[in-house]
Amino acid sequence: FLPSFIPTNLHKHQKHGGYNAHMPPTDTPTPKTPQNSTGPTVGIIIIVVVLLVGAVYFLFNQIQNKRNVTPPSYIPGDQA
Repeated sequence: FLPSFIPTNLHKHQKHGGYNAHMPPTDTPTPKTPQNSTGPTVGIIIIVVVLLVGAVYFLFNQIQNKRNVTPPSYIPGDQA
């Protein structure tokens, strides 16, 4: 019922150390990480600059809106 690549006697493989027990060990080289990476630093600087530009835009927009506020018009019958 099972394909030939699926082992039917799993308990025998577990006695000898699992599925990789009969395979030779592989020497996988660990990737070397550069010591002086500038990528994260540049990313942080870009994020900070974008946030500062957004904050300055928001502040100037708020100041501009306060200057352009027109006083309510005079309605006869209201007491001043």
